[in-house]
Amino acid sequence: MASPYGRHIMKQLTKNHQRRATSILVRAIALISALVAVTAPADAEEAAPSTRHTYEVVSVPGGLSWSDANAAANAMTAPGGGCGGHLATINSAAEQAEIVALFGSSVLFEKWVGGYQAPGAADATEGWAWVTGEPWDYTNWNPFEPNDFGGTEEDALVLYFSDASWNDAPANFHYGNGGFVVEFECQQISIDIKPDSSENTINNDGNGVIPVAILTTDSFDASTIDAATASLDGAGARVKGKSGKAGVLTDVDGDGDVDLLLHIQDGDGIYEPGDVLARLTALTHSGDAVYGSDLIRIVPKN
Repeated sequence: MASPYGRHIMKQLTKNHQRRATSILVRAIALISALVAVTAPADAEEAAPSTRHTYEVVSVPGGLSWSDANAAANAMTAPGGGCGGHLATINSAAEQAEIVALFGSSVLFEKWVGGYQAPGAADATEGWAWVTGEPWDYTNWNPFEPNDFGGTEEDALVLYFSDASWNDAPANFHYGNGGFVVEFECQQISIDIKPDSSENTINNDGNGVIPVAILTTDSFDASTIDAATASLDGAGARVKGKSGKAGVLTDVDGDGDVDLLLHIQDGDGIYEPGDVLARLTALTHSGDAVYGSDLIRIVPKN
């Protein structure tokens, strides 16, 4: 049954932080283990319409520097491991409005995003860039910002004020309501775990398969998925005999278009009692990352 869930609280942000063991990453992982994830109102994990990317707000009581926020965001992956994260880059008025609509300005208050000013800029308004290298051609500065207030070098971008408009701030400043906004550049898709069931029960015993449908919608064509790359919380799709193919294209939800039906190999211990959400990641044939989730109910093993 496709998920109608509203609020979803991330329990840990450390499981997928197993990248290169440089000192900055080790510091970032240690930092992330102490973070508290903040969830937006209903459908917060759906892609923002203008980008189809997924966003998370991470709250750090007592704050952290922009550099530590940047390292932490780079060390994160989307729920389920679909794609890497980075501090959010806001490239249009539509994207700004969507992020505010997802989380609310009070949650976004004093949160770092991915803008920074190059060292030695001649003026407070010059030399700004995004961590991704995207063009700096949209801004949402609050009136009288940026301003290097009091003659202090303010070289990092923070969401501030009552409308989450932009403020320049010293990169080493720790805000009391601190944290950061992470952007994951993978498209949100619709999935339906156990399409013929309304309860989505999983016994998590390592036997059998879990049917998962990737649904075609107005914004996504399920036939573009490379089924061999699909993973449900680390468990892959079962392939067919000698052909080695995974998945079947069929109209799962009866709406007249073609969906992709996968049979995921059940794995012992993938889920824990009390887990309520399963996350699927995959790549399209063109290499674009996608991500979807659905509610589940873990039942005792036989």
